Amino acid sequence: MPSMRRDTTRNDAESDAKSKVMKLIDPGVAALMQLKEGCSFSLNGGRLYFGVNEKLERDGSSVLVVKSDVICQVPWKDGRIDGDVFVVNTRTHALLAWFVVADGVVRSIKRVKSVNFLVDISADGDRWEGEVDSQTGAICGWGEVYDRNNVLVYRGFRVNDENVAFGTFFHEGLAVPYYEGMHAGGRFMGEGVLHDRNGNMVREGVFVNGKEPEAVAHMTTSFIPSFFTSELEEVVLDNECTFDMACSWSPFKRLRSFKAQNKCFVMSRYMEFQDLPRLESVALGEPISYAFEGDPNAERMDVEEIESAKNRELRIVSCPVLQSITVGSRSMGYYAKFTLSDCPALKTLQIGMDNFPYSEKFVLQGGDRLAW
Repeated sequence: MPSMRRDTTRNDAESDAKSKVMKLIDPGVAALMQLKEGCSFSLNGGRLYFGVNEKLERDGSSVLVVKSDVICQVPWKDGRIDGDVFVVNTRTHALLAWFVVADGVVRSIKRVKSVNFLVDISADGDRWEGEVDSQTGAICGWGEVYDRNNVLVYRGFRVNDENVAFGTFFHEGLAVPYYEGMHAGGRFMGEGVLHDRNGNMVREGVFVNGKEPEAVAHMTTSFIPSFFTSELEEVVLDNECTFDMACSWSPFKRLRSFKAQNKCFVMSRYMEFQDLPRLESVALGEPISYAFEGDPNAERMDVEEIESAKNRELRIVSCPVLQSITVGSRSMGYYAKFTLSDCPALKTLQIGMDNFPYSEKFVLQGGDRLAW
């Protein structure tokens, strides 16, 4: 039997052509378009707008700006990407990709060939005029929603019964723009413009979960994680603003300053500042909590508390512009570990008394620029 060989000339030519096209595309967009089933769906670069849950983990629907005219609607669950991810071009009105992601891994990629069609979306006469899946007839792409009175309600991207990623919402019954811009999960999310009922601009800027986000979070008595968003730049915790959880500030890439006053870390188990490109200063206050040596007037830890302290850690890693770290006396008195690395701009490291009492050793490398 003669040997058989597959002709790969055509496949190689198609591969070369695809490669040339991808080189012309923005690297961030190219990386998304080349994702395959089984790959991790990670966000490398771009501007992400998001909210968090009570553990300071990204949660709910978010919007990632890959480039000026390409954005993604990205769903989160407990800090992991989980759900349908839509990639759209806001200029050409094209739905570029639809990924189904579970626990951070691409499970499937939905291929849609769209055609324009009119679809009734309610028994009252509301309708969709726009793109639908040519195979199933399901709404999928760019178009317009009209109410039963033939008044324009929404213009933008929609998949099934959900408006996604980007579009314009109109004042009820007026066909006057109310909000135009990025949105996700039924809320304004990202860059957008609000208008009044006369069409006048009310506000232009960033929205997170439907509201204008705060850049400064000043907690007085209670620690309220829902207050924090992607736009967080400064954190101030007043006396005794305690929290009982492992706490990573790494999601907040715009964070510049973190300052805590007295008795904020009595119950916390873990503190992390990692991969924060804008962080300049960290100041952890001077709570009088537990004594370890030579203070007869202070409280002492029992055996269970001592064992708990041995597992607590403060991590400050990969913060390229961080210049100052201050750890007040006893503020980390119930922590045993302190990891500090990859902070090349650090100039001041001040650690007060009775901190990290159960650490077996202290090693400082590359501290030539430090002021003690």
